[in-house]
Amino acid sequence: MGVLRLRPVRLRRALEQARDQPDVRRAILVYGHLSFSFGIITLAVGLADAVPAPLHALPPREAMLLFGGCALFLFTFAYTHWRIHHRIAWRRGGAGAACLLLFPLATLMPALAAVVCLIVVIAVMVAAEELAIRRQDGDAPRDSAEIRPEDRTDQGPEPAPES
Repeated sequence: MGVLRLRPVRLRRALEQARDQPDVRRAILVYGHLSFSFGIITLAVGLADAVPAPLHALPPREAMLLFGGCALFLFTFAYTHWRIHHRIAWRRGGAGAACLLLFPLATLMPALAAVVCLIVVIAVMVAAEELAIRRQDGDAPRDSAEIRPEDRTDQGPEPAPES
């Protein structure tokens, strides 16, 4: 699943080419990560509330924590993608909207079914993005420069010589 991994070279390139670098750094690296963290924590709290009674319907508060946290994470992912690539991430935004649309149903179905619905939404989004990337790249193997930075200063300190 290459879709959800961090691509530091693209992020660095986007920051270098930005007209207002402090604004982009603040938007992506500070506010974006804060929003990612909030979405993950909210989702985790919703899961913690769903686990004790998986066969009972979720109360509205717990359903909103579960589905809202997932939607917040996906919308933040779409926002950071837009800030880096200047393109709208329709699949991520659509998956976030699907999470919000499923929220009312989560109060009517068992908690386990609600969690399975979230997993299906995420799996479909990841599969769609992976297919789109493979079509775009021609199913070619990933370039190693995408994983390792070209600039030697980004690779950390020099290893100590072995004696």
